[in-house]
Amino acid sequence: MGLNDSSLVIKSKLKEENAEGDAGDYMQKMYEQYRPKIVSKAKNYRYFFRGQYEVVADNEDLLTVHKQRKHKLQPYETHLKRFEYKLALNSALQSKNPEVILALVEELVARQGLHMALGNRSEPELLILISFLTWKIADHRYSDVLVEVARILIDMYLGVVGMSTQVDKALFKDLKGAVNTQIELASGLSSLSGQIALVQRLAGAVNGQQIESN
Repeated sequence: MGLNDSSLVIKSKLKEENAEGDAGDYMQKMYEQYRPKIVSKAKNYRYFFRGQYEVVADNEDLLTVHKQRKHKLQPYETHLKRFEYKLALNSALQSKNPEVILALVEELVARQGLHMALGNRSEPELLILISFLTWKIADHRYSDVLVEVARILIDMYLGVVGMSTQVDKALFKDLKGAVNTQIELASGLSSLSGQIALVQRLAGAVNGQQIESN
């Protein structure tokens, strides 16, 4: 609008009315401009959020886990894995651990490889095996299995009796002596059990007479 002094006045009422709206648009544009943009590379939810909550392990932790997972096989386990049953039994006997030896024998029975493990033995190998049988055949924890092993062993090597004095001594003196000791012990325990039963019967009879008299 013009004035008498030739000055010009421009009214900005419309702009003032839209000031609040422009401010809102400006903030929205600023938010859109600086908002982080996430672009999905797949429609799968798990693929989209992969790695967001992953914790990177330290090298020391990874090394510790690797050491824990690594399991070194024992020599008898290696031979057993290769179906070398005789070598597996020899390695177990060298450990001199009855539990390991019995566990291996049971595994050989399950694999039907006990005869293979016992056959074709040299004199030193045979003596080591007989020595273990003599040592543990009287143990009630192992006797059931070892008696069967001894029976198979005697049947297999019956044809070589008399060819080695050391083997003959181990079989007919040491092993036989251990078996006889176990038989005598079992016989003694059986006799003791009978005596205990007799005492129990006598005690029961005496108690019955006392009750009747009362």
